[in-house]
Order: sequence, then structure tokens, then C-alpha cells
Amino acid sequence: MEKKDKKHIKLLLILTAIFVIGLFVWTRHKYKLAEKKIPEVVAKKSNGLYKIDYDDINIDEVGGNLHVKNIRLSVDSVVYNELKAKGKAPPVILNLLIPLLQITGIKTPKALLNKEIEGKKILIDSPSIEIWLRQFMQDTTGYSPDKDIYSQILGQFKNIKIDSLIVTRGSLSVRNQSGKLSFRGDNVSLILSDLLMDSLHRSDESRILFSKNLDLLCNQIVLHSKDRKYQFLFDHLEFISQINRFNIGSVRIIPQLSEQEFAESFKYQKDRYHFIFDNVSLRNIKREALWRKQIEADSLIIGQSSFRIYRDISRPHDSISRVGKYPQQLMTDLPLPLHISIILFPHSFIEYKEKNGKSDSSGKVQFTNVSASIKNATNMHSEIAVNNICRLDFRAKFLDESPVKARLDMYLRDKKGRFSIEGVLDSMHGVELNKLIEPMALARIDKGQIDHLNFHLNGTDSQANGKLLFLYHDLQIALLKKTDEKQLKKKGLPSLAANIMIKNSNPPDVSGSGKHHSNDPARWANVHYDRDIHRSLFHLIWKSIFTGVKQTVGMK
Repeated sequence: MEKKDKKHIKLLLILTAIFVIGLFVWTRHKYKLAEKKIPEVVAKKSNGLYKIDYDDINIDEVGGNLHVKNIRLSVDSVVYNELKAKGKAPPVILNLLIPLLQITGIKTPKALLNKEIEGKKILIDSPSIEIWLRQFMQDTTGYSPDKDIYSQILGQFKNIKIDSLIVTRGSLSVRNQSGKLSFRGDNVSLILSDLLMDSLHRSDESRILFSKNLDLLCNQIVLHSKDRKYQFLFDHLEFISQINRFNIGSVRIIPQLSEQEFAESFKYQKDRYHFIFDNVSLRNIKREALWRKQIEADSLIIGQSSFRIYRDISRPHDSISRVGKYPQQLMTDLPLPLHISIILFPHSFIEYKEKNGKSDSSGKVQFTNVSASIKNATNMHSEIAVNNICRLDFRAKFLDESPVKARLDMYLRDKKGRFSIEGVLDSMHGVELNKLIEPMALARIDKGQIDHLNFHLNGTDSQANGKLLFLYHDLQIALLKKTDEKQLKKKGLPSLAANIMIKNSNPPDVSGSGKHHSNDPARWANVHYDRDIHRSLFHLIWKSIFTGVKQTVGMK
């Protein structure tokens, strides 16, 4: 018995040793096999376009787990150029650097026997992802990168099904066909839920990037203008596919030079912009339109915003024609089809600041408590055929004093750039205008009351025409000059002459009481103003209103 037991123990030890040696040999063999086969498979499936290497791999075939460190997937430039010369280069190419890849719960038998990949989770940590979209900006609205990504990833597998794909702390860059950087985002996080790639679901428009749900987060994107005079800062970007919404915490357009430095950096006058948009939300996005290079959504809401514009008019004006550059004309020229039913600015602030060389000082036109909406913002022919008017409704307080409201209708794809605008300004003390007209017009209102202003204008690329009613009373003005000490001083005789020439009330004060009477006829101004083609739509509107006011007051 003892001899038999010893034989059994000896046999058990031999079998154990064989198993350990076999396991050791298999473990070494499977890693060597992986090191050899993975690059071969990648090269074969991509027709030699892609090559892959990595530093370390750990395979648990029983548990279906895979850990890989420092994966580098790159394009073979020689092969790519050969394919490009033959017209066979793929429209989408990828370059990846993945410090850590973890895959769990892969059902290995399905992958081997049925050519199906099914697993629980893929975790990609701190990747650097570069996407080249060679054809994306071409005018081929039927093109979908989804299909190219599908064919490149799936290869000869029947389907790929993963419960979740998680990307954390990634950096993403997108380049166009010339290699120029179009977009860069840092600290990007991405969660794809219920990812399914197969022939039945490749065109499923209820999915996005082959997944039922996509959550995308990006802490910050920083861009610069070509001339480096502006920084574009985007904070806290978030896309939630379940509700088809894209949110941005804030957008900043930040000038990199002071007002004086900015003006001096150009030969001619140039507007300096400083814009802020907080709590931006693009809602009910038609996500299937995105791959068709279209932006379609129900609404764009900008919770808080401010627009500050500065111009130094002491510098010469350029001779560039702005014909065809009205806002509605610029929108129709956008490279991407666009349709947003309504854009809302519930809480905004607008300031236009202008430096006048004659006064050597700046005046500010300000609108506070702004609430505005833009309806039918589109350049799509199908939408314009139904409604060809883009409408801006605007309410605010002018100079933080008087309520003002306006409606601007812009006719889309109109060859003459047609528009119409109507507006109303309520009463205010005339002296409140001095903060504006003293530096900008070298004039001052000594007393007077503005009772009401309303206007209606129709315009084109070349002119504006309409009617204006300006009601006021007891107006008295002073004309100013700049002294050697750079102070503004009243010009006595010219001011006296101006007050004799102007009509100090509308309706006229026939009683001499300084008040108007309801039976007195009010003077309406018939406005005609020929556009300066070197100036903007808003310059034409402002000059037309000012022409009507001067006509009413009796100024030349």
C-alpha cells in the first residue's frame, strides 16, 4: 500500500509539474502569439494602412479580460499616399495613443467560433485621439463617416456588442484634409452605452456612434484667431444624447490687446469685439442631421450674454465693400446647412463704444436689460421655401433710462438684401443723451424732454426709406469745441445760432407755454438715406434714424 501511495504521489507531482510547465509555456506562447498576431491582424484588416504596437499586454482568457499599456495606432504614410493616388484612401483615418486599455467580460468562444465580440466594458484612460476627416467638409451631404468607421472597426466580424465604452481624461483633435487643425479638446470624457455594431443596426438613426446613449464631457477648449488677436474659450461642454442637448457653461471671445493697442495694430478702422455667452444650450438636436453636415435644432438658449464693441473712428476707414454682408446674407453663405427655430437671449447687455478724434474721447451707446429672440435662423432652401423671413425681436432699456423695442425682419436669400425694421422709444430726459453725444458729436443738450420716438424703415443693399415720428419739447442745445487743455467748451455764438435755427418742440408749442397740446399737428419725417457700401446694416439703420431726427428738429 505504501508503495502504491508513493507511486500515486509521484504521479500527481509529475502531472502537477507538467501542468505548471505547460501553463508557463502556454502563457509565454500566448503573449508571443499576441505580439505577433495583433499587428498582423491590424495590418491585414486595414490593407496595410494601420500599424500598431504596445509596451505590455496581460490576457486572462478564462475571465475574458485584457489589459494593455501604451497602445500606439498610427497610419503608414507610404501606404496612405499610395491609396490616395489611386483614389482609394478612406475618408476617415485615426491616430491613437492609449496609455491604458482595459477590457472586461469578453466572451472568448463567441469571438473565436462565431466571429462575434461581446463584452461588458471597455475602459480607455488618458488617450490622445487624432481624427482626420478627409471628405467631411466637401459638399456631399449624403456622406456619413459612421459607415467608414463601421467598416474599419468591424472588419470580418459579424457584430460587436459592448455594454459600455468609457473614455476618461482624453485629448481629441480633428484635422481637415490639408492637415490643418480644426478642433482640439482637452480632458475629454466619453461614455457610450449599449454599443452595437452589426449589419442590422449600422443605419439605425436612433443610435449615435452605434450606441443607444452617448454622454460627452469636455472641460475646456481653447482656440486662437489666425492673427492671434483673439482667444476663443469654451468651458464645460456637455452633450447628452438621451435628450439631444448640447450645453456649454460659457463661451468667451476675448481680445488679446487693449482698445488702443488693437486700434493701432490696423491701418484702418476695425471693430474690437469682446463677447461673453453663459449657460448656452442647443436643444432638441436632430442628431442624424449631424452626419449629413447639417445643424438642426428646435432652440438655442443663451442664458446670460454681453456684447461689447469698440471702434476708433479717428483712424481712416477702409474701402472694402460690405454689399452682400448683411447678417442674413452671411448666414446663407455658411458652409454648413443650418436651421434653428428660435434663438433666445433672455438676459443680455450691449455696448458700442466709439472714440472720436475731434473730441479725443469715447462715447458709449448702451442697451441694458436686453431680451431678444431670433426666429427662423436658417440657410436651408427647404425651410426658406416655407418661411423666408428671419425675425429679430428686441426689448431693452436705452442708456439704462428709456424702454425701447424693435422688430427687424430680414428676407432670406433675397437678391437685394431686403429688410424692414420698426421700433419705439419711450420718454427720457434729453440731458441723459449727453454721455453719448458730447464725445461723439461735440454737442450737448442743456435741457429738453424726449416724449416719444417711433419709426418704420424698409431697406435694401443700397438704401433705406421710411417714416419717423420724434416727439419732444423745450429743447435747447450747445455746440462744443475741444480746448488746448483737452476740455470741452461751449461755443457761444454758434450755439445761439443753432438754438435759433432748431425747432424746440414737436408738436410745436404755439402757446409758448413750453408744453404741447393734443390738437397741435406733429411733424413726421420722410426718411431716405443712401447706404455707405463700406458700412454695415446697423450703420445704415442708425444713420436713417438720425436723418429723421435731424429733419424733425430742423438741423441740416
